[in-house]
Amino acid sequence: MKDKFHPPIDLPGGIEERGGELDKIAEKKATARGRQTGEKFTGLEIHHEEAFESKTENEMGKKYFGHMNQEQLLHQYRTLEKLNTAEGKRLRRALIKKVAEKGYLADLLGMMTPEEIANIEPPEEPPEGLAQEKEGAIPEKENLGTEYHNHELLGNFLQQYLGKDPQAGRLLSEIQEIGKRVKHPEYAGFSKFDPETGKWIVFDQADPGQRKESLERALAEINKMSGREMFQQAPHLFMNLRHGYEYKVSDDGDIELVTDEKGKAKTALRAGGMGEFETKAFQSAFSAQTTDRISEHPQPRTARWAMAGEKVVIDKQGFLIGDKIDFGRIKKMWGMSKEGVVAFWRRSGGEKSEGGDVRFRCFHVDEEGKVVKGVEEKYVFILKPEKSMYKDKEEVTKPGIYIINSDQSLTNIENINT
Repeated sequence: MKDKFHPPIDLPGGIEERGGELDKIAEKKATARGRQTGEKFTGLEIHHEEAFESKTENEMGKKYFGHMNQEQLLHQYRTLEKLNTAEGKRLRRALIKKVAEKGYLADLLGMMTPEEIANIEPPEEPPEGLAQEKEGAIPEKENLGTEYHNHELLGNFLQQYLGKDPQAGRLLSEIQEIGKRVKHPEYAGFSKFDPETGKWIVFDQADPGQRKESLERALAEINKMSGREMFQQAPHLFMNLRHGYEYKVSDDGDIELVTDEKGKAKTALRAGGMGEFETKAFQSAFSAQTTDRISEHPQPRTARWAMAGEKVVIDKQGFLIGDKIDFGRIKKMWGMSKEGVVAFWRRSGGEKSEGGDVRFRCFHVDEEGKVVKGVEEKYVFILKPEKSMYKDKEEVTKPGIYIINSDQSLTNIENINT
């Protein structure tokens, strides 16, 4: 008996199978709606339609997206972005739920192009100014990269992709619970259920009042965690993330932009500034903690990201290299937890001095990201003056951030008019 011939592509069969699946979904949804409506006459008000949609998303996520890696998920995100049918919206919800379950929401944003990120309308937050700048030498516009992840931007992204209908609100609440399981509490605070109206509300991050409530609800969830739990969260909770460029220190000690064999600048994922959510989360986790305790418990990558990003570069003299966004972030962290900055420095490969000295070398770049030669500042963050490597300097009288002048004298930045 000859084997039955099967065409390599059975288009009619495929269309029939898809049609059958859509019919079953429509039928089950209608039944759920009917039961929900009918039960109201008995005094019950159980949300059968929501339960059906959540279950269907789980099934779709496992069937269609469970096997996919990050790049495949990004491709699916793009193909579904403009599919505004009922099926498309359900698939988008299933996709985002699966991405959240994998802990990949930040990774998804990180793989997007700067143009895609710009379309999400991220909030603008200028970096903190340096303690000292050489007038006329630093470029007016530096290419410091593009921030692609923080709590507000994530909320904008989810709202734009999922919409603001009741099922989107319900899913965002589920994602908040998923975030707790996968150690991404920054997934919290993007929707709420109003018991007075019986409706879901998706917070509009562009509306100051709604953004405030979104922020408060997210921080309330974070404050439920113990100190040790806070330590173990992903770095996304404590700082913004950005697309930037990779830099190195040459054999001559110069900071240089890293390029490939064709001379194209190599990109890198780097830490950005700190929004209100990230600032308060950092403060809750690390304020009033000792250096040893902070050194012991957080994820190793949290220390790297606090100092620089996915890659930490330290020159031969023991200075961490970074741009003015890095300086502003570390300066802000220092104001909340000096011990935290020292702990992160040590875990990132920095010198373990008794004085808790953290040395930082700030470089500047032009609009193409290339380093401007001969224009940089050097700082030392001193935790314990009496044990610092700079303890013999008469200017070192208390803990603080000191700029290292060209004559090697130190000046506390508190004494500089910024």
